Amino acid sequence: MLGFQAARVAVVSCLLLHGVAIQADEPKPVPASPPAAADIAAPSETDLASERMKFMTEAVARYSAVVPGKDKPLTSIPPCLRWNNPISGSSDGIVTVLTDGGRPAMIVQFFKTKGANGNWVHEFAVTGPQGLKLQKDGQDFWEPSEFILAFKDVPDAPEPADTPARRLAQMRRIAERFSLTDHHGYQDNQIVPTQLRLLSTPLYRYKEEGKITDGVLFAFVMGTDPECNVLIEAQQDSGGTRYRYAFAPMSIYQLEAELDGQPAWSIERRKIFREACRKYYAGSYQPAPAEKVP
Repeated sequence: MLGFQAARVAVVSCLLLHGVAIQADEPKPVPASPPAAADIAAPSETDLASERMKFMTEAVARYSAVVPGKDKPLTSIPPCLRWNNPISGSSDGIVTVLTDGGRPAMIVQFFKTKGANGNWVHEFAVTGPQGLKLQKDGQDFWEPSEFILAFKDVPDAPEPADTPARRLAQMRRIAERFSLTDHHGYQDNQIVPTQLRLLSTPLYRYKEEGKITDGVLFAFVMGTDPECNVLIEAQQDSGGTRYRYAFAPMSIYQLEAELDGQPAWSIERRKIFREACRKYYAGSYQPAPAEKVP
């Protein structure tokens, strides 16, 4: 009996020892593999839009305007407008100005052309004085040879009001008196005269001590894309203060403006790009080596 019990204890002990050994040899859990590229969610449209906005804003910040009589270059402000154009197919773009708080030296447009592989394009409308130069990263980039901004008196305009709110209402009513036609189309057989729409809120508002009591930049748009801008200012001179206006194109296409149904301004079609530009710059954007282009 004792021998049987001893044998039984020996067998149990052996099984226990064997069980411990089996547990010790069990493999540890293998960490899960990282998801395959196909399993990773694509960036949301919100994420992509944020990436594009960051890129556009930083790209525009590379530019400045050197203006005669100014102590330092004029730089961009945060974008005044983000836009798209369903007619041209431009899916995303911004507008800003190069300024020191007064009248803009330049109006800047930066956008992506049609298609998933579209180019990024920058355009500059000159609204500053003769002698102005455009710089990129502190180096001379372009110098216009023709300055086309020409102010005219607004006929039958009221005397500028004494408060900013009332002046804004007056300037908006003046802007509403204009109508703009854009002869839009890159190829000659694609040109379609298109009526532009006035954005009721100005892109930018400004003043200059002793010169401009109040000024606004209104845009005439296709979709929400500014194709032409009008500056309306309450200008001061020895004769008092009066409203004047001037147009600044934001397109390479022919533009025509009417005031109260009568011709007021026009500019010809200008399919001229980069260094060949004389009065309005348009061309593909060249990113810096380290720039991440969305």
